[in-house]
Amino acid sequence: MSSALPAILAEIKAMAGGQPILPVFDRSGYSGPVFRTLTAQGIGFLTCLKGRKARRRFPRTCFERRWWAADDPAGITGGHRHVYQIYDRATRVTHAGLVRTLVVADGDARIPVLTNRGDLPAAKAVHLLRMRWRQENSFKYLSTHYGVGRTIAGWQVERVDGVVLRRLEATRQTPRKLCVDQELHVAGGWMRLIWASLAANARAARTSSRSRSS
Repeated sequence: MSSALPAILAEIKAMAGGQPILPVFDRSGYSGPVFRTLTAQGIGFLTCLKGRKARRRFPRTCFERRWWAADDPAGITGGHRHVYQIYDRATRVTHAGLVRTLVVADGDARIPVLTNRGDLPAAKAVHLLRMRWRQENSFKYLSTHYGVGRTIAGWQVERVDGVVLRRLEATRQTPRKLCVDQELHVAGGWMRLIWASLAANARAARTSSRSRSS
């Protein structure tokens, strides 16, 4: 991701039209040179600290209770206050210098969150990264149970009156993915047969139980 990020950001900046940008990414985007480039361009970032061992601990007195109230624009759930125990400090990152680090206490775990946004409330920064993890977990669930990961959608970039637009291309299937689809189709057939057999056995067992009781 570190190598692809500059090109991605160039597209995002063209689409943002001068609006503030805050990329939120996981540890695969951890890179001192990328952090330095983003900061130099006035772009914020939010990610995790890579390689920090779980046994690294800080005294409990270092952590402070911070909260952030997330509003629901749709008005479905209303506002909700999210509370975290956070130690706001700085970490020296190679090629990037000192970077703001928000160490979050989550039970026995200590999760270091990195950002160059000194103006961002600590609890809000942590919650934004948490939402990024929730998004990734949702995608993993959809890929596992609904095969979303087997569908690759391409994006085509074009300009209309100087405005950058991104249009979703038709779904493309590679030979390997077609083969996987066929294997899943066969596996699904076997699963249906197994469920049908289990259902038949359950019905037979209930019938036999009624016959004995009568």
